[in-house]
Amino acid sequence: MLAARPPGLRGGVVVRCNRGTRGSGLPLLVPGGRGVVLGWDDPAAAAEAWQRHGAGLAVAPERRFSADAEVRRVREQDWHGWRPVAGGAPARDDEPAIALVHALLRPSAVVPFSQANRRAVAHARDREALVATTALMRGSLLEATSLSCWSTAGAMREYAYRPGGHADAMRGSQANTWHRRRCFVHLRPVAASGGLPGGPPEAYPGLPAVPRTSRRQGATA
Repeated sequence: MLAARPPGLRGGVVVRCNRGTRGSGLPLLVPGGRGVVLGWDDPAAAAEAWQRHGAGLAVAPERRFSADAEVRRVREQDWHGWRPVAGGAPARDDEPAIALVHALLRPSAVVPFSQANRRAVAHARDREALVATTALMRGSLLEATSLSCWSTAGAMREYAYRPGGHADAMRGSQANTWHRRRCFVHLRPVAASGGLPGGPPEAYPGLPAVPRTSRRQGATA
């Protein structure tokens, strides 16, 4: 898909995913699978690209999480060459949400950032509205990226800004020059299939499914 550079593809990256942080204990650092995050000009371009080039990404439905989502809010707009732009109406508190958080760390910040991140993860595990979350890894300790699924945008914002581990981590990040680059993207899922490790089998059972069918092999990705 990425090598083909189909029309409408703004950017994308292939990652390894850990086994989730929703359960008890610390998140497992052992990769649990692979993922791909793609940004598109519009849904039609994405659908056509999956039809033409999606066969190489085919995965059995019971072993994958797929989502189509709209960008609701962006801060510090740069993630691997993709510059997401928010559009449409502001997010409602009761709509589902996905958070994509990315940072490139300075070498001196790895230890303090990791300590703050553990507290933020522990804070997240206490939130009933957290459906599931996973780290997205690319082989460097200096790159920290997470994707988390929330039942509502209101609950996600409450977790981010109310007193607790995440708010403390944000203040620490702002007070110290931990990051060389940061990006936060608030997404509204409009279709979803499957779930992340540590979460329910279906992250968003109330949304339409997202079949990824390729004309070349009749595969679903």
